[in-house]
Amino acid sequence: MQNNFGRLAAFNYKVKFQSKKWQFRILIAIGIILISGVGAYRSRHHGVSYEGKDVSYWFGEARPGVVTGTAPLTAFQAMGESAVPYLLTELKKGESSWDKFYLKKWQHLPKWAIKRLPMPSLPHSREERAVELLGIIGPKVKVAVPDLIHAYNEDYSRHYGLPKGTILDWSVQLTNPAVIMAWSGTPAIADDIFRQKICKALFAMAPDNKELVPLVLASLREPGRRHFEWLYNILLTKDNLVPAIRNSKEVLLAALNDANAEVRSMAAELLGKLLPGDKDVIPVLTKLLKDSDNATRISAIRPLLKNKIQLDAVVVALSSLAEDPSPNTARFALFSLVDLNAEKALPIIERAMENTNAVVCATACQNLRRLGPKGKEALPRLFEMAMQRKDLDHLIRLQMVNILWEVGQNVELVIPFRLEELRDPDNQVRWNAATFLAQHSEEAKAAVPILIEMLGKDESNRLRAKAAMTLERFGKEAKVAIPALKKALEDEYSNVQEAAKEALAKIEAHEAP
Repeated sequence: MQNNFGRLAAFNYKVKFQSKKWQFRILIAIGIILISGVGAYRSRHHGVSYEGKDVSYWFGEARPGVVTGTAPLTAFQAMGESAVPYLLTELKKGESSWDKFYLKKWQHLPKWAIKRLPMPSLPHSREERAVELLGIIGPKVKVAVPDLIHAYNEDYSRHYGLPKGTILDWSVQLTNPAVIMAWSGTPAIADDIFRQKICKALFAMAPDNKELVPLVLASLREPGRRHFEWLYNILLTKDNLVPAIRNSKEVLLAALNDANAEVRSMAAELLGKLLPGDKDVIPVLTKLLKDSDNATRISAIRPLLKNKIQLDAVVVALSSLAEDPSPNTARFALFSLVDLNAEKALPIIERAMENTNAVVCATACQNLRRLGPKGKEALPRLFEMAMQRKDLDHLIRLQMVNILWEVGQNVELVIPFRLEELRDPDNQVRWNAATFLAQHSEEAKAAVPILIEMLGKDESNRLRAKAAMTLERFGKEAKVAIPALKKALEDEYSNVQEAAKEALAKIEAHEAP
């Protein structure tokens, strides 16, 4: 009786367990059916297709960041304007309650369910995908530009806590700092990826739209922004932006008075794209050559230099920048001066060689080499600098020495450095110095004692052999090396022994009557 009771209890437990198990399976099945239903709803025919497949199918196949030329992008380029209503619907739809719920719950499902169910969309991925595809279709879908600007404004307002429905006039945002970024509270680091993609799409779709340049320039003021690099890529490398810049000219001129140096610099670069056609820009850029910010001055110099306008004023500005403590600024100035006017560049290069910043000094040397024979006048000063600047990195001094030789072909100026290099800790430097001295043995007699020292003490057997071979080139001037060469005949390495034997034979032959 008791035994039967236990069996009955076990059976009831098993039934209950299996019942719960089946309930769980039913719930999962219902979930799959619901998801399939949602998928079917989203896949309904929208009247636009490519190769027999609906626009929603191709949208589902596309992913943010896909490479141009893949099937979905080809499909949207082919569908063109007819795909715009669908893409704008997706842009405005945003994340549904179901999307948020599914994203939250999906990661907690059993592994077997995760494998079988589709991955949820990441936040904003649908909007980003729609924006990218509109940009890929390009100017054919210009009609969507107002919707994209509206989406940008909404995202901007949401991020900075501006009242819902705020209408932003980006020309005012750019030229009136009092109303720029007027949000409340402490802003978080700007998560601007969505707005980045909108900007890129806008420039692809409507490069003549007058709102675009102020919109992007104003974003330079965003705190914690991470998009400076792509801003430059968009604004400075795209030649098709000239219409948009021309339509924003008045706003850009006003932006040149901005307290923010980055805004002034970018505005100058953009206005420079209007040259050589727009003569009104010339006095504006010429005035900026005296701006307090180096980056702004450089932004004004570039277009003037490129179009060979106001070159005397440009040379004055470059001469000043060449003495700047910033290596990048000095480098730009020196290279530009050499390209522009070698004669005027020479005294500036000489001064730059004395710069305490090693990078500036090295850049000056590089440009002296670029001058070639025109730079010979600076060689005596370069020699002094190479002898005096023991603080410089060896590679910079080596560069100086190479320039002395390449430009001046003056052995007497170079030999003191080659003698010094025979004691350098770098094996290759010692090898190269010995090779040079062997080629100029007539002028380099002072090398003999150092080569004897190298033959007896150098840790490298290759360099001990090199020392013997170099002494051989000195002939009778190396007779003082005979004892050291005889001792080298007992060196543990055969290459040293053979080099010493040959050197002895040549030197002793010179000694014979």
